[in-house]
Amino acid sequence: MSGLILKLGPNERVLINGAVIQNGDRRTKFSIKTPNAHVLRLRDAIHPDMVNTPVARTCYIAQLILSGDAKPEKGRK
Repeated sequence: MSGLILKLGPNERVLINGAVIQNGDRRTKFSIKTPNAHVLRLRDAIHPDMVNTPVARTCYIAQLILSGDAKPEKGRK
């Protein structure tokens, strides 16, 4: 298998190119074949209240860019 392989637990959510996808009641595995797809596992997402260091701020901005909530120019500052 080529591409990114995601293994999701029951009811786990993932953000792929701006769309939130939620898994069903069973564990599942699937692959994303599209190159350069923006993928964010929502259990790994940083909540705005958790941004308290410069590194966390950088990661949070990168997360916003991936989700489409911020323009890439914001990440260049």
